[in-house]
Amino acid sequence: MESVLAVYPRRYHRDLPVLCLDEAMKRSMKETIEPLLARPGQPPRQKYQYERHGTANLFMICKSIVGWHHVEVPRQGTAVE
Repeated sequence: MESVLAVYPRRYHRDLPVLCLDEAMKRSMKETIEPLLARPGQPPRQKYQYERHGTANLFMICKSIVGWHHVEVPRQGTAVE
């Protein structure tokens, strides 16, 4: 792990770019109950009921030293594909 971390402080070199790759799975949800209005002096109350709208994988590639990034959400495939 230490050998990987030693790459980040290097100076930028066009022929040897430092790319970071990350993958994340996110859930898509919609609230189904309106939030309850708070009385004066009371904290807002919320019921946590939601409707699930599936999941999506996010892939992000970035070159942080030059401020470039790209995020891609691939099309959902099926088990047959």
